[in-house]
Amino acid sequence: MREHPILFNGDMIRAYMAGRKTQTRRLVKFQKLHADFGEPCPDDAWVDDSYMTPELGMVPCLKVPYGNDDCLAGRTCHRHFPKWEPGDRLWVRETWNSWVWDGVEDAPYLWSDTTKAERDGGRFGTPEEWVRQDRAYKATDEPLDPDIDGRLWVPSIHMPRWACRHTPDVLSVRVERVQDISEEDAMADGCECRSWESELHNKCWDADTYVTKVFSGRWDSLYGKKPGQSWADNPWVQAAKFPPYAP
Repeated sequence: MREHPILFNGDMIRAYMAGRKTQTRRLVKFQKLHADFGEPCPDDAWVDDSYMTPELGMVPCLKVPYGNDDCLAGRTCHRHFPKWEPGDRLWVRETWNSWVWDGVEDAPYLWSDTTKAERDGGRFGTPEEWVRQDRAYKATDEPLDPDIDGRLWVPSIHMPRWACRHTPDVLSVRVERVQDISEEDAMADGCECRSWESELHNKCWDADTYVTKVFSGRWDSLYGKKPGQSWADNPWVQAAKFPPYAP
C-alpha cells in the first residue's frame, strides 16, 4: 500500500467528518519530456480507460500529445497516470497544533513556537513522545492556548505524518475535465445545495446552478488565479473516491 499526503482545508475536513465528502479532485500535472518532443498539449488529450497493467488490470490514463504539429497523428503521445491508485491510502494534512515538552526549561511548549533545529536536537523529545501529546485541529477545535503569545496554528503543509488523524483508503480513481463533474459527484465532493428541495430529497433540482455556483466557486477559490487552472479553463483532474468517515 502506498501513502500520499493531501491537503484539506477546514470546509473539506468538516464535510468529510459529517459524512458528506467521499470524493476529492486534484489537478493533473503534466510532466515535461525530452526537449525534442516539445511542450505538452492538454487541450488535445483524451482519456484511455482500457489501458492494461499487470498489477491493477484496466486503469484510466490520459494520453497527451506533445509538440505543436498540426497533425495529431504525427505527434508523440505520452501516458499520464493518476497519482493515486485503488488501494492506496491518503493521509490528510490540515491546520493543527500540538503541545510538546521542553526538556531544557521543563515546561510545555506549542509545536508552532518551536524550530526544526530544536526538535531535531532532541530538546522537545522524540516523535514517539509527540504523538502522545494533546493536539488540536483548527477545523473542529479551539486553540490549545488562546492566550499564548505566539502562533496559534501550524499550516497544513507543515503537518507531519504522526499528527494526521484522517487516512481514507482510495476506492477508485478516474481522469476527467473538471467541468465533467455531475451533481451527485459535487455533493460527494462535500458541496451542499442549501434549498428546500435538497432537504426533502437530498438532491438539487437545478443541477447547472448547483455545480456552477457551488463547486466551481470553491474550485476557483483554490485555483482561479493560476493560469490554465480555473473552472473556465476546464483543466484535467484526477478524481478519487474513498469510504465515508468512520469515527
